[in-house]
Parts: sequence; structure tokens; C-alpha cells
Amino acid sequence: MWAYSELGRGTTFKIYLPRIDAPPQLGTPEQPTDELARGTETVLLVEDDELLRELTANLLRSGGYTVEEAADANAALEIVKRSASSVQLVLTDVIMPGMSGGELISRLRSIKPGLAVLFMSGYASDLIAHAGIAEPEKLLIQKPFTKRTLLTQVRRVIDELAGN
Repeated sequence: MWAYSELGRGTTFKIYLPRIDAPPQLGTPEQPTDELARGTETVLLVEDDELLRELTANLLRSGGYTVEEAADANAALEIVKRSASSVQLVLTDVIMPGMSGGELISRLRSIKPGLAVLFMSGYASDLIAHAGIAEPEKLLIQKPFTKRTLLTQVRRVIDELAGN
């Protein structure tokens, strides 16, 4: 990659890719044959982006889950204080205004110890590590995600908490 910039004139980027002489391999993408993971548990979804929260909630509901939605950490705290026994999993963004996902989970677990958690983020893994997320390879779903990935990860985390 080559970049050239000149004040008042702009910047030019040139990207050189290796040449490949072989024709592309054509194939059909594998179609998953197994059913989507489903559940009936209650998931607390904490996402500050309204459209993403709505989309994710709809994906979870399509998988059979009951969804409580919170636009920020304070709303999530209120939901768990009000109905701690019904929430089995918190699916929360890592980076949010006001309070990080890691801090939120610490506070939620003081109300309901052992609460299952799955973090989601669109940021690079080094930023996730600075947010204090332990075991990001097990507890993190990277945005953007597919319906299959979301439902599989949610099911996995709930099952691990239950010891299944």
C-alpha cells in the first residue's frame, strides 16, 4: 500500500495486490442443515443504538426468547432490580456512553450473582481488552453478526451456565 498526501491538494492511496494467474474456484456455498438454536429464556438486551437494539431484539424473539430491552446501563439496572429472577442472560454492548458493559455486568451481578452474560461489540479486540472483558473469545460476539451466530452464542452461554 502506498499513500501520498499534499497540503491543499489531497491524498492518493494506491493498493497493490498480488497477481493470481489461476481462475477462481467456483463452488456452491455450504448450506447449514441443522436448525437454528432456540430457547425460551429471558434475555436482557442492552444496546444504545436504537436500530441495532430493535433488530437484535427481533432476532432473539424469532428464536423463542423473551426480550427485555434497555437503551443504556441505568435502564438495565432498573430492569434487573425490578425483575431479577426472570432474566437469565444479559446481552450487552461493550462500549456505551456513561458506563461500559464490563462495569454494568459487575453492578448487575451484585444484584443477581451468577448472571449469564454475552458481550457484543463492533470494536477491535484490543479495545475490548481495555474495557476489562475477561475471556473475550468465549463471552464476545463480534458485530455485525448473523441470526445463526447470535442464536447459537446465546444458547451456548445459557447452557454453559446451567451446566448442560
